Amino acid sequence: MESSWATRHPGHRPWPSALPPRELVLTNLVGWISSPPTELTGSTATQADAAALAAVPGGTVDRASAENPSDTSGAAYEVHVTKSDGTRVVVLEDSGLEVLSVNASKGGRH
Repeated sequence: MESSWATRHPGHRPWPSALPPRELVLTNLVGWISSPPTELTGSTATQADAAALAAVPGGTVDRASAENPSDTSGAAYEVHVTKSDGTRVVVLEDSGLEVLSVNASKGGRH
């Protein structure tokens, strides 16, 4: 007769009696990855796009969103731009819509 782990190790429990829902575990493990970025709208989007295009002349804005608060860049906004040569960059802007940096895109959804 086979014995269970609990039988062989009395007083020890390998797992809690009630595991949290999968969604809660994933949220705690990956945090912001499970939440989509907040797309910019209205005048904020217009101004963020203009600042990004001033930094990347001839580019085309693909999307603009609020930066993840846990990001260490200090940026409030990020604007994804396709340059005229087809390469993609991410323009980081502060809360005053001043460009902080232009970085090569790391891939993924653009």
